Amino acid sequence: MNTIAFPGLGLSFNIDPTAFELFGREIKWYALIITTGLILGILFAVWQGKKQGVSSDNILDIAIFGTPTAIIFARVTRLSARCPSC
Repeated sequence: MNTIAFPGLGLSFNIDPTAFELFGREIKWYALIITTGLILGILFAVWQGKKQGVSSDNILDIAIFGTPTAIIFARVTRLSARCPSC
């Protein structure tokens, strides 16, 4: 259990990092938050794209190719930053 404390307010919460299990795999809270943000960002981009005359297909294509690319480069950046011999 992780404890989140707000000493000035006298509040303290014990939070389990696992939100729930799905098919025997633990789903963490941070994964739910990131996924929700990604979906809301794509929906916002589609909504704004309609106002600007951009096709929602173009926005979804960017999201489909951009999301895995961002994940890969984030991992490469993290690994290269932790590389002691680099």
